Amino acid sequence: MSDEILKKYLELAMGGLPTVKQRLDICNDVVTEMAIEASRVCIKRWGRPISDITHLVCDSLSPQVKLDSLVVIFTWQKDLDSALRRNGSCSISWAALAEKIGFKVAGALPQIIEENVESFCEKLMATVELTDKDYNQMFWAVHPGGHAILNRIEKRLDLFPDKLNASRRALMDYGNASSNTIVYVLEYMIEGSLKRMTENQDEDEWGLILAFGPGITIKGILARNLTV
Repeated sequence: MSDEILKKYLELAMGGLPTVKQRLDICNDVVTEMAIEASRVCIKRWGRPISDITHLVCDSLSPQVKLDSLVVIFTWQKDLDSALRRNGSCSISWAALAEKIGFKVAGALPQIIEENVESFCEKLMATVELTDKDYNQMFWAVHPGGHAILNRIEKRLDLFPDKLNASRRALMDYGNASSNTIVYVLEYMIEGSLKRMTENQDEDEWGLILAFGPGITIKGILARNLTV
């Protein structure tokens, strides 16, 4: 927050006034600049030329990305009225109002995810002929929507406890920060990978990145570790 912004939006300094629209206006002006800078930092860490990047994926889109693509992903949160319904009821819903952004999660959400996550993962893994027997030979970056969700996924897929360490750490440090949270998970995964490399430990070649959104919807990316 700067003096310039406060002068333009005086209501931000006053209690009790609706300011969601003003805050989104501020984000619209800076989010592209922030995304470009964050991407440059990631590419510099990666150490390969930007020309090797084949796709740019922005949150809230659903791109079809080909196998062996090299992708830069940036995410930020600005959801409007959005709710996909399952069996006539909504498990996660967003509503952007003038006063606030409303967010509701149904109590049955962890069970719904547990019932559907395995078949979803199997479809992604089948593209490279992986099966459920390979779950613990993969790395996992799961959006930490809550302890119950992580526990249900771990149980359903019979994952080793350490497979969701990055997700649990992100949840402990940041809570559920909506779509941005998966980026914190990935940051912790990279940190752990670099540590294992310095200790000459084996790395998993394939992994799954999973996130959950309004409705309930599940989105996933089958990822490959190019350092293996």
